[in-house]
Amino acid sequence: MRRRRIFGKDREHAGAGVDMAPLIDMVFILLIFFAVTTSFLSNSGVEIERPASDRSKPFSDSAVSIAVTKQGDVFLDGQRINADDSFAIRTALERSGAKRVLLEGDREAQMGIVLKVYDACFAAGADDVSIAANKR
Repeated sequence: MRRRRIFGKDREHAGAGVDMAPLIDMVFILLIFFAVTTSFLSNSGVEIERPASDRSKPFSDSAVSIAVTKQGDVFLDGQRINADDSFAIRTALERSGAKRVLLEGDREAQMGIVLKVYDACFAAGADDVSIAANKR
């Protein structure tokens, strides 16, 4: 006995179908997860206490981050460098493709060291150096 035709096909020859909706949902969930957890602004990898300022603004551009601790140590991408090491800064700028530097100085850091790093950034070819501060 032959089965009825449904939508023009024999039921005997109908293959098993795969529902793609759960797979597509899972891909979108993973996409959202990775977009949220991705850090768009690299941090220096050093814990510092930023100074506060009334004129601080959010920073969203891509930049190389350099930290100056209150002990006077300078860190670039988690690695300790000399305050006037423009070669290391130039290498980091070229590697990231950025032309800006975000200088994160501890509020108790010596101003002389911060200025050495500031000058080294421009010597390395940075177009702009921004100083990180918390909103007061």
